Amino acid sequence: MRRIAEMGKNWIFALISVFRRFPVKFLWVLVVGELLNEFLTLLQLVLGCGGRFEGV
Repeated sequence: MRRIAEMGKNWIFALISVFRRFPVKFLWVLVVGELLNEFLTLLQLVLGCGGRFEGV
């Protein structure tokens, strides 16, 4: 579990470094929205709810 968290952190830092070079605000919004949606989906699966959040 800790290893997955480390990989996630590294991935997020890589994304941040890429976006520092290409500061496009609407892309940030798209990426953050998608990450949030994926995170919520994962959270639901972990909690045993299944499915996706609607309207995210």
